[in-house]
Amino acid sequence: MASKKTLVVINSYNLKDQTNLLYSELKANEDGSYDTVILDNGSKPENVSEYAYIKFQNNIFYSGAFKYALDLAIRNKDKYDSIQFIICSLSLTGHNWVPAVRKVMFSSDNIAMVSPSIISNIEDQNAWKQMHCWGLNNPREVRWVDFQCAMFNIEFLEKILPSPDFGISYGYDIYFGIKAEEMGYKVFALDYVYAYHAKKATFKTKDSNMTASTYGQQALQGMYNGFNNIGKSNQLNEFRSWGQTYKPLEI
Repeated sequence: MASKKTLVVINSYNLKDQTNLLYSELKANEDGSYDTVILDNGSKPENVSEYAYIKFQNNIFYSGAFKYALDLAIRNKDKYDSIQFIICSLSLTGHNWVPAVRKVMFSSDNIAMVSPSIISNIEDQNAWKQMHCWGLNNPREVRWVDFQCAMFNIEFLEKILPSPDFGISYGYDIYFGIKAEEMGYKVFALDYVYAYHAKKATFKTKDSNMTASTYGQQALQGMYNGFNNIGKSNQLNEFRSWGQTYKPLEI
């Protein structure tokens, strides 16, 4: 029986050139341990990548694409043991990028999520300091990772899905971290595997259906409502505070 792979899904929305660059980096370096596909999330026709494998007529926001991709991986678990969901505004070099994340994911049987670190084009970098590149040689065990390019263990996903509704975007990352901690799974961030994020690139194209501020307001409201509905508002605040003040023990 052939070894299982990681399904890598690029969530594309109106950034055709960036999507194609990201796809080409990952596709050219496929080594048999992963497959790369593009999910077009309702882009304008002229902005749809010619390499798109899945196409939605209308934008279903981050959460809709995310849920669809996770379900796709689970439905194909005979072929895939993990999924890596990547936003299209990232840049990376594809050499050994996915395999290095897979190596950590399957170094133990109790790892739920692994994410590369994120370098951003703003002064304060990512708001969540566990996602910063701290220059360490070993994986950092963290409480949660944001979902710009995280890899998920399908075994873990099957135990926690379907998840509560947190609206269009925010909150799923913290909820997954809470569940991992409750169930005894580990989560890691990697400094030696990283990606560059052009912040708000989608909104700068003027092709988005809403402004960045409107999107952020709706995403926050959906997150707060979702955690309130499941009685985990205190844990939400605790995990957010942890991410804002994080510093590795090694430093």
